[in-house]
Amino acid sequence: MSIKPLDGYVSANGLKLHYLRWSSPASSPASSPKNLPIVLLHGLASAARIWDFVAPLLVERGYTVTALDQRGHGESDKPESGYNFAGWTREQAIKDLAPPHLADTPRDTFLSYFRSGPLGKQWSSQLEDSILHIVRLREDNTVAPNLDFENHLQIIGAMWDQPLFELYQRVHCPIKLIVAEQEPENEGQEAFLRMKRQGITRIQALCPGIDIVWVPNTIHDIPLQRPAQLVQEIISIIPSQS
Repeated sequence: MSIKPLDGYVSANGLKLHYLRWSSPASSPASSPKNLPIVLLHGLASAARIWDFVAPLLVERGYTVTALDQRGHGESDKPESGYNFAGWTREQAIKDLAPPHLADTPRDTFLSYFRSGPLGKQWSSQLEDSILHIVRLREDNTVAPNLDFENHLQIIGAMWDQPLFELYQRVHCPIKLIVAEQEPENEGQEAFLRMKRQGITRIQALCPGIDIVWVPNTIHDIPLQRPAQLVQEIISIIPSQS
């Protein structure tokens, strides 16, 4: 079943935020007891289109799905400020996680990066279209980030100022962490994987009931590479409505 999303905008805190909404025309709250809303949020330097393969599968199972372009991303407004949150140092994080300079990269060169990686095995015109909508395609057929470079750095700085582990202690609803894992190919990747595992071990100590799901041989963008598995994990945490 081909399910096309509805494009829309919502105003919040003086900004116009873009969203996509997938729903089944045949379903309604009255006719489907499982027609619950699900909100999907992308990560740093991504966009709502990363959910192109996950959302339709959720709709087929009776859910209504909304994906938001977060502040500064996709087709939402891009103010110059407001990207903060109320081992690595902050400075090192900014250096290591600074966004790639995609400006002036030819479209085909950009796509070949994905085709030559794990996504190449499932490459399709729809996947290519979704990836191209995460970035901005210029008139000269080069790509550039949708998230401005300076805004990207603001977010990274705020991430490292945020008391993440303290926030986990405030969460009282069920939590499931779905973690991508790839075999490290160099010392830097090995160090990053060790740091990731140490962080998750600490989170488990703070939240003993948390559900950790490791997804092996998977890139960071799980919604693009493992949509069906991700849908099953999302559904499994939703309370039964029967």
